[in-house]
Formats: sequence, C-alpha cells, structure tokens
Amino acid sequence: MHGDEVDDTETALVALGELKCASSLRMVTGMLTRPRDVDYSRPSLVTETSYRNRSKACEALGYWGDTSVIEALMKVVDDPDDDDRVREAAAVALGRLADDATLHTILDKVKNTAGDEETRKYYVVGLWQKPSLALAPD
Repeated sequence: MHGDEVDDTETALVALGELKCASSLRMVTGMLTRPRDVDYSRPSLVTETSYRNRSKACEALGYWGDTSVIEALMKVVDDPDDDDRVREAAAVALGRLADDATLHTILDKVKNTAGDEETRKYYVVGLWQKPSLALAPD
C-alpha cells in the first residue's frame, strides 16, 4: 500500500460473515492457517497485518454460524506457536458456533490438566460465549 491507500480486508471479512456469503466460506476458513514465514514473536507491519486479518476471519466465521469450521478453529486454539490474539479470537468464534457436543469437547479440553494451560484458558473464553444447560452437572 502507498500513501493514503487503505486495506479493507478486515471490514470485508466481517461483512462476509454477517451476510453468510456461502461462496466465500472456504476462502475465509483458509485464512485461519498460520503463515509459516510469519514470526509473531517479532512485531512488525507483516505480523500485525496477518494477526488482524486472521482475527477478523475468526470473528467472521463466528458470525457465519457454519459448524463445518469448528475443527479449523480448534486447530488455531490448539497451536501454541500462534499469535495469542488470534487464538483468543478463534476461541470466541468457536464458542459462538458450538453445539452441545462441541461444548462438551471444549469442556473436556478445559478439564484436562495435562493440557497446555494457555490453551485451556482460551477454551474457557470459548465456553463463556454460549452458556448452555447441557454443561450443567446432573
């Protein structure tokens, strides 16, 4: 970009999600994949742009309501090398989309004390998005 050019990717992603544009679902889901050549531990314009676009892709998928993306979102949450902000955005979207079975899977991941503490924390964030009686103890 040069001068006063603006990258409207974030806005476009959210609009696609709110409109539930089926023809774009695959493309937006593909944006979740962490670029292997981006080092999120070193802030730069490249890392920030990647983080922002991928976070908005997560947000858009949460609006979409299509449960076919749950596995892709879980992959992001489970990746300890990914940007923490992207992982949290994926967890929020996951919680918004989760059906009862997915909520139970998330709860199992939270309860697994052998799991990575940061990952478990993100799954708790996901649980807060959709309270469910299905998770209530008997």
